[in-house]
Amino acid sequence: MVALLKITFILSLILFLHSYLFYPITLEIINFFKRKKNPKHETDEHGLPIISCITSVYNESSIIESKLISLLESDYPKDKLNVFVGSDCSADGSDEIIRKLTHIYSNLNFFPFKQRRGKASVINDLLDEALKKNPKSPDHIILYNDANVILCRDTIKKLIRNFQDKDIVLVDSRIIPENLRKDGISKSEDKYMNLEIRIKNLEGEIWGAMMGAFGGCFSIRSNFTTKVPVNFLMDDFYISMSAMQMGGKCINDLDAVCYEGIPNQIQEEFRRKTRISAGNFQNLTVYYNFLISR
Repeated sequence: MVALLKITFILSLILFLHSYLFYPITLEIINFFKRKKNPKHETDEHGLPIISCITSVYNESSIIESKLISLLESDYPKDKLNVFVGSDCSADGSDEIIRKLTHIYSNLNFFPFKQRRGKASVINDLLDEALKKNPKSPDHIILYNDANVILCRDTIKKLIRNFQDKDIVLVDSRIIPENLRKDGISKSEDKYMNLEIRIKNLEGEIWGAMMGAFGGCFSIRSNFTTKVPVNFLMDDFYISMSAMQMGGKCINDLDAVCYEGIPNQIQEEFRRKTRISAGNFQNLTVYYNFLISR
């Protein structure tokens, strides 16, 4: 029994070190010798694709105006930018704030849903609305972004320039945490996120196989996106893996920057990680074939 416990402990330690030390170092070494970077040339204004931004909102009155303005006032041409916002039966005044903005911005399309159904249902409905306006096409890009993520003025253009490579179908952004504090867990979470972002960036640079976009802000060719099962918790991972399953390359662009507040209380982060873990098991039931075929 003692020997079995020792073996279990050693194997667990090796797996832990693999995730946080061996695998990241291996990626850095492969990337150093490969030295094949994805070209990121700026796109000519006349060659820019149509962008449909999709955002699900639930009780985000404290930030939703700033968030939407960061989209609507980006440096992307207004005639090629459409914003679709769905409120999942918000009850904190978010709907009123969004309605006021629709009177200012003609490319803001608002859908206030009267029944609480969850994020997956909302983004699926918004995807339908986006495709009604502009059908599926390699030159029609869907930008999924969360209601609490603030984009820089050039974030969209930084994401879109990567689609000049016809093999790339999904481009993820770099989320920079805000509201870091000395107490609590926010600084530890920041370090973890930076490591995860670097790993995803390297996976994209080396193989074009970034394992799951951050749901906060990522772009995908509309002909490679898909609806998310309504009971699924991790919509970003589902959409990313579906794109890879269809043969597309998925990358991360570190220059496409967004900002998001992160939890500082361990209880809040525990609930978030619990939801993520449950969502990972859901996705495993769908994409288990990647374990043996990739």
